[in-house]
Amino acid sequence: GSRIDDFVRLLQDCLSGHDLLLKIIPLLGTVIEHNVSYESVKQFKLFLAGKMESAGKGAEQIFPFLRGGEGKRIFLWMYGIIIGFQSLAFPAPVVEDVVRQENLDIFDFNFHEQFVMILKTLFKGLS
Repeated sequence: GSRIDDFVRLLQDCLSGHDLLLKIIPLLGTVIEHNVSYESVKQFKLFLAGKMESAGKGAEQIFPFLRGGEGKRIFLWMYGIIIGFQSLAFPAPVVEDVVRQENLDIFDFNFHEQFVMILKTLFKGLS
């Protein structure tokens, strides 16, 4: 496979089996960060920025089409995609019932399949 396919597969493998994590990630910005101190948020964001910087530089080495600094942006975009896809992939039980009973297959959303598809589309578009 291509480098893009290999990278996306690695990301998918990292998230596989971690549905609970995927469910709570959106709570970070909507609940948790609204209920903690400035110092706690500062420490967490500085830690996270360092990890994104490091991972971003690694991505830039793998993908020459990413210019300096774009690698870390890719990880921020992935975070946004996870947040957005979470509500589609893990709906409330009543939503699941309606989708199933009314044959609304358009709303039957597999996070892992769709995450792979959107990341491949994103990377291929950037390349």
